[in-house]
Amino acid sequence: LKPFVGATYFPPEDKYGRPGFKSVLRQLATAWKNEEGEIRTQAGQVTEQLRKVAGGSSAVAERLPDAKLLQTAFEQLASRYDATHGGFGSAPKFPRPVTHNFLHHFAAVEGGNTKPGARALEMSAESLRKMAAGGIHDHIGGGFHRYSVDRYWHVPHYEKMLYDQAQLAVAFLDASRLTGEAGFADPARDILIYVLRDLTDPKGGFYSAEDADSLPAPGAPH
Repeated sequence: LKPFVGATYFPPEDKYGRPGFKSVLRQLATAWKNEEGEIRTQAGQVTEQLRKVAGGSSAVAERLPDAKLLQTAFEQLASRYDATHGGFGSAPKFPRPVTHNFLHHFAAVEGGNTKPGARALEMSAESLRKMAAGGIHDHIGGGFHRYSVDRYWHVPHYEKMLYDQAQLAVAFLDASRLTGEAGFADPARDILIYVLRDLTDPKGGFYSAEDADSLPAPGAPH
């Protein structure tokens, strides 16, 4: 149960010079059969490095951040905020729901009537508005694409991730609760309808993602 290999994406079949997932599995099976000892050693080294990065103990992982750390994180986000188009940084732009979760937490801790708290809520709310109005939001099929290839949220990368839908639904609902704007609940409702319709298996599980090559379910909007 220790990691020894990882990647972001493998196509179903070999193409464009990239190994397909089945080819990768065959290579891993061969490597495990012929080089198990070396793999176990490498896996142990990787695990040890991850422990060091995490701080080496569960106590560190469970320690709550202090006010200074929260303030530093807030200032870093504020320095990268796009006041014109919403979001943080330039193209490509990812929704990054954890950023909104942090800003909502920071606003709650500081208080909405304080300058930092109001600023945090403003940055999150305006970014969510821009995303909901942009092309990263699928206004026909529902849900949100993985990211926008431009800084305006206009042109989406045609892939929808289950984890984005789950976290963005929470971010929009929190924004609705914190701002009192009922309109933030609409994108959340749209997300949940999409997940139940297109990312839910008839047997009860959830599909992890849908990309531009995914076949639509019978009767689903094309």
